[in-house]
Amino acid sequence: MYDLDNTIVERRSVRGFLPKPVPREVLEEVLTLAQRAPSNCNVQPWRVYIASGKTLERLRSELVETASSGKSQAMSGTVDDFFGAYRDKQVACAVELYGNMGIARDDRAGRKRAMLRNFEFFDAPHVAYVCMAKSFGIGVALDVGMYVQTLMLAMQSRGIASCTAPRIPGPRGTSPLTAASDRPRRADSGGELAKSNTCFKFRCANRGASRREIAAADGVSAGPA
Repeated sequence: MYDLDNTIVERRSVRGFLPKPVPREVLEEVLTLAQRAPSNCNVQPWRVYIASGKTLERLRSELVETASSGKSQAMSGTVDDFFGAYRDKQVACAVELYGNMGIARDDRAGRKRAMLRNFEFFDAPHVAYVCMAKSFGIGVALDVGMYVQTLMLAMQSRGIASCTAPRIPGPRGTSPLTAASDRPRRADSGGELAKSNTCFKFRCANRGASRREIAAADGVSAGPA
């Protein structure tokens, strides 16, 4: 059995991944375990697709191209705006992050390059899109949040680093959670059932891969839960 306390303490958001793919059997294992997350009436409202291999490379390339063209603002997902003490923490986090990257506040080129790294998924070999039906509200959002937390802890306990990315759009406006196996190169202080997971329809501004292409990506294929 895995040590839950240590897993919680050791988990952190990672923004620099090894190119080594996570074995399919390990992906299936963590997805199956994450399905044990609680949800209202056990409806399990989360929907997930995993992009890997050529599908991920195409998605990465199109996102970077769109962001580089100046359309990244329109690509941002709907995320709460922070204020007051929450905004202070957000700024403090950004200052520490850019400081560790050696990027000054007036270094526009450096800041742009750092921004594009988000759209490159920090070189992660897999991206998981965790979604919910657009008609659902805060209750289901809480269920999905518990699923994501369970998934990330299941990965962490197996040496798989991860980072949520709610502002990075994907197919029809979904947002990804990046994941890569083993320890990262650098650590800095996101329808129809697919196998162990699923995805609903969303809208977005970019030309992401289709839901069918994501489901059929290298490493994970579509199938009943």
